[in-house]
Amino acid sequence: MKDTQKKIFLLGYYGFGNWGDELSLRSIINDLEVISKATPYSFYYLVLTQDSQFSPRSFSNLLVVFRKKIITVLREIARSDYVVVGGGSLLQDSTSFRSLIYYSFLLGWALIFRRPLLFYRCGLGPFHRALSQKIVAFILKRMKLFVARDQESADLVRRLSGSSNRIKIGVDPVVSIDENVLNMTHTKPTVGFFVRYSSLANQDLLVNVLKYLQARIPERIEIVAFHYEYDYKIASQIANQVNCQWKYFQSIEEIQPYFHQLAAVFTMRLHPAILATMMDVPWYALNIDPKIESFANWWGKRNLVLWQDLSEETFFKLYMQCQDIFKNNIEIKNQLRRLDDQSRIWLGEILEQMDNDN
Repeated sequence: MKDTQKKIFLLGYYGFGNWGDELSLRSIINDLEVISKATPYSFYYLVLTQDSQFSPRSFSNLLVVFRKKIITVLREIARSDYVVVGGGSLLQDSTSFRSLIYYSFLLGWALIFRRPLLFYRCGLGPFHRALSQKIVAFILKRMKLFVARDQESADLVRRLSGSSNRIKIGVDPVVSIDENVLNMTHTKPTVGFFVRYSSLANQDLLVNVLKYLQARIPERIEIVAFHYEYDYKIASQIANQVNCQWKYFQSIEEIQPYFHQLAAVFTMRLHPAILATMMDVPWYALNIDPKIESFANWWGKRNLVLWQDLSEETFFKLYMQCQDIFKNNIEIKNQLRRLDDQSRIWLGEILEQMDNDN
């Protein structure tokens, strides 16, 4: 056991029931544990969470900090050695301006106590208010590192921070997912459709498209609520109209085995697309989210569907073209793995540099 321990305060959209964020947290801590093996010290993690009962089971060197206990949150940030924003797009105002103010206040508090700010495998934005950009620019100009998960986020960071030497282009932390799952099934009887509410959506048209697809493929269609609180209502409605099953995950351990038995994924969320990629499952998406569009660039966006182009035959035609669309998936996975490794190297280098400076 190492004598010296460094405290890392982790900020993210953790404990809200979105499995993409919980998988991101697991991957980020795994990265830090790998880095720790090459250092004379170990890490202790303080994780900001919405759910006071939330705790990643795999890690004993971890304490959750309930976000509503603001005095405790501020105290632990002040006592930490590093503050890491991990995964997701925490700084944005499209969901809530209040949320942006909350997280910006915490990061500003860290700066008051001279705690190094590290953004690791994150997105940034979007921003709909000029004030939001000014607040975020103030923070970004004082960060030590920003490993962006995509080119678009990196470009926005450069514009707001006025700097480029502390900005790297990595990849989403869910890419780190371990592909080797015991009891893998060799049959793939299911096509999973991961839904979310969207103001762009024409639910009746979507139902007709799924009925058309269901009548023409041998696999069964299943509707999935990946973020239960936000997705379960529309998932159950669509499943009832299509006359198929719907499901949600009760634990993080259920996710990989489920993906391994999928013949294809249709998604309105980013992380099911990433999971499908890393497990060699063809995936298609409705183009309602810039994050999905950015990830689909790896396939020339051939697996994307615009709402205005959606018709009964659209998904069926894409499904029949899967071998052609995904013929280069192995090489794409290898490139994503290289970015995954490089992201970890960048984080390790900046931690070593700051340790030497002290």
